[in-house]
Amino acid sequence: ILPILHAGLSGVFYSFDPDIVYVSNALNYIYTGRVSFIDHPGTVAIQLIALAIQPLRFFSKFILHTDFFSWTIQNQQLLYMYVRLLQSSILFIAIFVFLYAVYHHSKSILMVIFAYLALNTFRELPFLLGAYINSETTSFLILSLWFFLFVFYLKKPIKLLGLGLA
Repeated sequence: ILPILHAGLSGVFYSFDPDIVYVSNALNYIYTGRVSFIDHPGTVAIQLIALAIQPLRFFSKFILHTDFFSWTIQNQQLLYMYVRLLQSSILFIAIFVFLYAVYHHSKSILMVIFAYLALNTFRELPFLLGAYINSETTSFLILSLWFFLFVFYLKKPIKLLGLGLA
C-alpha cells in the first residue's frame, strides 16, 4: 500500500520510469516467451527490444560465460544505453522511410522539407530520439512502413487477394 500512498491521486503506474518497464518486460519476454500485457501498444516495442538484446545475451553466455540475468544487473547502464541507441536507430529509420515515401509520392524536395518541419513541430520528438525508452518510436516505424507501402500501392494498384479491389 506504500506505493499507492506515495503516488497519491496520480496513480501507482504514473510514478514508474518507462525505461524500467520496457526493459524488464523485454527481459521477461526473453526468459518466458510471453509479454504480460499483450493488448498494450508497447507489446511490439517490448518484442523488438527483446530481439535486439539477444546479441548481448549470447555475448554474456558464450564470451563471458556468465548468466545473462546477472550480467544485466551488473551492467544496467550499458543495457539502457544499448536500448536507447536502438530507439534512436529505429526513429532514424522511421523518419527516413517516411520522408522517402513523401518524396516518392510528391517528387518534390520542398514537400520533403515541409514534411520534416512538420515532424519537428511534434513536441515529443526530442524524447523519441533516445532520451527514454518508449513504444511511440516503434509505432512511428510501423506507421512509416504502412505509409511507404500505401504510397507504392497508389502508384501501382495491385489486386488484393484476387478480389479485384484495385
